[in-house]
Amino acid sequence: RSEIRRKNQCPQISVLNACPYTCGLCCKDDVNFTFEHIYGTKNCDWLSKKEKRIEKNCSKTSKSSDGRLIKDGCSQTCSNCNELHLPSMPPTTVLSTRPSDLPSTVPSFTPSEAPSVLPSAIPTPSSSNVPTIDPTFLRSIPPTTIASTR
Repeated sequence: RSEIRRKNQCPQISVLNACPYTCGLCCKDDVNFTFEHIYGTKNCDWLSKKEKRIEKNCSKTSKSSDGRLIKDGCSQTCSNCNELHLPSMPPTTVLSTRPSDLPSTVPSFTPSEAPSVLPSAIPTPSSSNVPTIDPTFLRSIPPTTIASTR
């Protein structure tokens, strides 16, 4: 039941921020966690030193003085980290009402299928090296008003 609750609650940002351990954002041994062992009070650092200790103690169901299982207090050593696979946000279905404030920093990967209807507000800094297939019949610049000296 608690696993279902965790999966339902942790996708909420407020819960995720308030409960990072429970929601699987961090996986560390609790440095203050201790448990009773036949050789006295032990901690996660002691447990992590030998693989045999990990195998024998991480699966124990006895609880520590604070009520947690060894695998919960020493979650990293016992490989008992909560993993939460949050679904990605679905794409929006509503188009933006206005363009973004800043231009793209890189060109788009896919060129437009059709030419623009309106001319660009700012002319390109350099002319094209390739002539157009369909030249226009309009002059591109107005004629000069100063007579030629040649």
